[in-house]
Parts: sequence; C-alpha cells; structure tokens
Amino acid sequence: MKREIISIFAAALLAFAVGLRARPPAEVVYERVEVPVEVIVEREPDTVRTFVDRVKTVEVQPIQVAISPAAIVSEVASFCEPLVPVISIDTIYVMPDTQLLLRSVSHEPGWFIAKDQILLTGVTNYGDLIAMDYAVRDGFTARATGNDVLVQYPRTSLLREVAEILAVAGVTFVVTR
Repeated sequence: MKREIISIFAAALLAFAVGLRARPPAEVVYERVEVPVEVIVEREPDTVRTFVDRVKTVEVQPIQVAISPAAIVSEVASFCEPLVPVISIDTIYVMPDTQLLLRSVSHEPGWFIAKDQILLTGVTNYGDLIAMDYAVRDGFTARATGNDVLVQYPRTSLLREVAEILAVAGVTFVVTR
C-alpha cells in the first residue's frame, strides 16, 4: 500500500516535470511594433452596416450631445502644427510633440474572470496610424494624453467579478437545497 502511494506520487511528479519540459516556449510580446497600414485598418470596426450587421447588433444613438464651440482651437492648432515645421529665429527646425487623435474603439467582453479586450485605433499629427490592444476589467476608462492613451480600471474590479460569481453560486446552492 505504502509502495503504491510512493509510486503514484513519483509518477505524478514525473508527469509534472515532463509537462514543464514539453510545454511550448513563452510567446514573445512586443510593446511597440511597426506594421503595414492594412493590418491596422482590417482590425477596425467596419463603418458600412449590412443587413446581417443590423440583425446582430443594435446601433445606439447618444442620449445627449454637449458642444462647446471653439473651446479647443489652440489644441487643434497644436495637433495640426507638425504638418508645417515651425522655424525659429536661428533657422533650427522645431517639431512639436506627437499628439494622438482616437479614431475608433472596439470592445470584446471577457468571459467569467477573463479580462475584456479593447482595441483603440488613432492617428497622430505626423500621419501615423496606431492600434493599441489592452486587457482591462469592467469599469475601465480611457483618455488620449499626448501621443499615448491612459487606460485605467479599478483595482477592486476582479474582487467584484469574483463576488458576482460567488453570489450566483450561493443563490444556486440555496435554491437547489
């Protein structure tokens, strides 16, 4: 009996070690890569609404639109500035900082405790097209800041998701008793 337990434990340990050695190498993920424009454009949501798309999805109109006319004229001017380099007094070209303008947002919710996937696509004032993938939890926010996007979600979001699953499990347990 004792010998069988030891042999089962040794076999499990051997299987674990073989599993570690046999697993595929870790996937290399680069933070920033240069790709052809077609790769980014094909991942963006399509703006043409077909009959099938109208059946599968609902187009939502805004409840309210707030406009403040000419409020950010200086920011628009700074966004468009790199198209014409600014020449200083001693003829040194001074290029303004890169600015990002978001063009599209795609959101894929994650299942259970998996993170949601969002794809943010935008253009810069230098003419670059940028696509950024993020793994986020519920309650996320996103804001363009300069040439980057600040994406945040609450630290407690995983706890909330687990609590929701446990609540459903608890109710199911109570009902089935």
